[in-house]
Amino acid sequence: MQNRCLRLPDARFLAAFVFWIFPAGAADQRTTDMWLEQAGFIMKPANTAAHVKQMESMPPRRFVVRTSPAGKRYFLYADPTDCKCVFVGDETARRNFQSIASGKAAAAG
Repeated sequence: MQNRCLRLPDARFLAAFVFWIFPAGAADQRTTDMWLEQAGFIMKPANTAAHVKQMESMPPRRFVVRTSPAGKRYFLYADPTDCKCVFVGDETARRNFQSIASGKAAAAG
């Protein structure tokens, strides 16, 4: 039986190819998107010209705080590159996201 281990140059090529196809930033953003949904944010796809324009007017991958006419604060998070959507959540969803993200960062580091 022939040994099918990768040689070092082959392994480097494979790693470079995988990171070219699936960049680390895209994987990180998909993880953030999943955490947002897990925390209670609602994903709203930018599927009309008006929604795309609104999404593009927001800073990408940053929380924006807005206040409703009734005085309730809510948070928006635009992801124009991966899901092409805006996540909408309230104070509870924001706290949940902070808890999830800080817990994952502590586990990784």
